[in-house]
Amino acid sequence: MREGFAQVCNAVQHTHTKGIIHRDIKPSNILVSLQDGRPNPKVIDFGIAKATSARLTEKTLFTEHRQLIGTPEYMSPEQAEGSMDIDTRTDVYALGVLLYELLTGTTPFDSVSLRAAAYAEIQRIIREVEPPIPSTRLSRSSDTLIAIQRHPPLTSNVETTLLRPCPSDRTFHLLQTRDTSLATDITLLRRC
Repeated sequence: MREGFAQVCNAVQHTHTKGIIHRDIKPSNILVSLQDGRPNPKVIDFGIAKATSARLTEKTLFTEHRQLIGTPEYMSPEQAEGSMDIDTRTDVYALGVLLYELLTGTTPFDSVSLRAAAYAEIQRIIREVEPPIPSTRLSRSSDTLIAIQRHPPLTSNVETTLLRPCPSDRTFHLLQTRDTSLATDITLLRRC
């Protein structure tokens, strides 16, 4: 898992070096194939990507005001707000959500209730609600024994690394917006 996730982080970082922000990192946008018996993930579906410097297309594209662009469960607070100030941290936030899901079996916010909420409530939840940390989420699971068998106990190193991409405070400059640090952290973590 660590190696595959680190490869995803490196792929996203590569798109950032090319001036592209994906804006919809989620499991269904990561295609994993086997190459020489090892997982080989590919980040796909750049349909709502944003260029940071150059245009991605010659056509002018518009989105409606107050329209969610992306998948709410994986959205950063600034993306949910519809901010024009979207940068690479949006993808790093989504990578943090993806790692949370890999470790706990669920996203930080309940998918059903998030999708049932009105637009403003989705924004409030993503912006203001602190989801349980992964070890707390696993310990509260109704299927704790099964969850622990599927997901070994988390070390403090794993939780520290995981929580870094999801700060509530937007002024916190996560990893200097370099997702390679997240990939390096994942690769260096002791086996859980």
